[in-house]
Amino acid sequence: MDAFLQHLGTASTDDLARAWFQLEQTIYHRFLADELSFQEQRRERLRPFLPLAGLAVPATDAMLDGLFDVYLQNYQEAWAAFPDAAPALRSLHDGGMPVGVITNGNHRQQTLKVSKIGLGPVIRRIFSSESMGHAKPSPEAFIQPCKSLGISPAQALYVGDNFRVDVEGARNAGLHSIHLNRDGGGPEARSRASQS
Repeated sequence: MDAFLQHLGTASTDDLARAWFQLEQTIYHRFLADELSFQEQRRERLRPFLPLAGLAVPATDAMLDGLFDVYLQNYQEAWAAFPDAAPALRSLHDGGMPVGVITNGNHRQQTLKVSKIGLGPVIRRIFSSESMGHAKPSPEAFIQPCKSLGISPAQALYVGDNFRVDVEGARNAGLHSIHLNRDGGGPEARSRASQS
């Protein structure tokens, strides 16, 4: 986001970053609900965001697409695995446990990301909402990968960073689930604090 805004000649702020990710989440859900095409959801993110950054919205879809390509290039250049990811996944893989990814992201982009950050050798399969026809938190988005890997949902452990979509979705499908919350906040942390 910082590099994208720098390209646009605008300073990055926490408010702008927060706005971008809120728009991303809201508009991507419209894509998952088949209200927008994949390319349309990209344009729809830029239309309300650019005025927040003090910039005019380009007049044509082609200009919006070109601008999103700049964001995408910066986004891809920033891809990096957390330092603990490869050792944890390698340990599971080497122990004979099938490891997969379930994502609502674009299949091609998620496959490229896993490869670029060096996790490809330890991940058996990537299950995208595109390839399955089901998006998280739908139970089928979790059950279908389990079937494909030859395990029952009760034998699977799902680790995700979105409490509602990942953790609750997986639990509702019968999987065990852990909320990986690297910033320490969120509903599970609040729930534990209120019980103390």
